[in-house]
Amino acid sequence: MNPPHGFLRRSATRTFRDRREAGRAVAEELMSYRDRDDVLVFG
Repeated sequence: MNPPHGFLRRSATRTFRDRREAGRAVAEELMSYRDRDDVLVFG
């Protein structure tokens, strides 16, 4: 399983104001895994 194209590159260079903003960004990125039978995301 590979992450969506560019996910790690964008995440590694971005600075967030706080944990809430970071959490929202991660949640947005994880949406690309929605409805996949081969992925389980724990939160």
